[in-house]
Amino acid sequence: MTKNQDRHVWIDLARIIGSFLVVMIHVTSPILTRYQQISQQSWMSGNFYDSIARLSVPMFFMITGALLLGKTEPLPEYFRKRLTKVLIPLVAWSLVYFFWAYWADQSGLTLKRLAKLWYSPAYYHLWYLYALLGLYLVIPILRMITLHSDAWLLGLYIALWFTASGIFPLLEKTLEISLLPDLQFASGFAGYLVAGYFLSKTPLSKRWAAFSALLMVCSAIGTIALTYIASSQKGQFVGTYYEYLSPNILLLSTSAFYLVRWASSNLPALTGPSHKAIQTLASASLGIYLVHIIPMTLLEKGMLGISLTAWSFNPLFAIPATTLAVYCASLAITLILQRIPLINKIVP
Repeated sequence: MTKNQDRHVWIDLARIIGSFLVVMIHVTSPILTRYQQISQQSWMSGNFYDSIARLSVPMFFMITGALLLGKTEPLPEYFRKRLTKVLIPLVAWSLVYFFWAYWADQSGLTLKRLAKLWYSPAYYHLWYLYALLGLYLVIPILRMITLHSDAWLLGLYIALWFTASGIFPLLEKTLEISLLPDLQFASGFAGYLVAGYFLSKTPLSKRWAAFSALLMVCSAIGTIALTYIASSQKGQFVGTYYEYLSPNILLLSTSAFYLVRWASSNLPALTGPSHKAIQTLASASLGIYLVHIIPMTLLEKGMLGISLTAWSFNPLFAIPATTLAVYCASLAITLILQRIPLINKIVP
């Protein structure tokens, strides 16, 4: 059977995986903050799912790098397309969640809180749009680096980024020291863009796929174990190893990104309904990210005819069940919004 050769299918699959796992993170988080208030088995179920799901947001950043760093276009055209794509949803959803927080969390409708929106997200998940806005501003510069660098030079940059963003901060926090080499220029989420571009150009092979699978499994197990140990020692939940720039999550997400690309290349050719379904789910990924807090909260409060949370029954099963329900509800809302003129600009 012909293997799938559509270069966008693996990007679409990565988007679908990323959006589903973001929902899982937010479904799971209340379990984790209840450390020592619930059974260890329930808490470990949350730790298991959340540790794996942490590859989600880095996956989105790497998709951005894979799609944009290899392009050349005039700066005015680039900024018009990209800033519009993020600014309109940012303003719209900031206002939506400004009022949502008043209803759901009893946050005040004050001018001071409204004024904070220009530098602080209206709701916790909207931080991603602020980060994406900053990355869009630096992409034209990164393009000059990636377009004029060979694989070795890009590999050096990624190695420096891994050291500056993952290793150094962890050593400084653990050992309570300040390391002298200044690698700030190579730190931060921008490294995920370069890693995404690099991995999208890396030749595919079974050997590297097997290595990536092993690295992904080890990183996930390491995240689960380290989070459990750190939380046990402190007597409360410690999320240090969940951070998107921690060494274990850097390895988890980059290996998963390569693995998705390799697996996609070995899928049978997708045509007809299956291809259309994947395109539909992928095109709704940002909308699902933006809207999912609403159905998740409504389900928690039992306002959709059923009460469903990560702790409604055994979390080992309740977490994926709740995640799927929230994902499907968010998908339905997004698809409806995408059909409404003008409104569709807030769910691009």
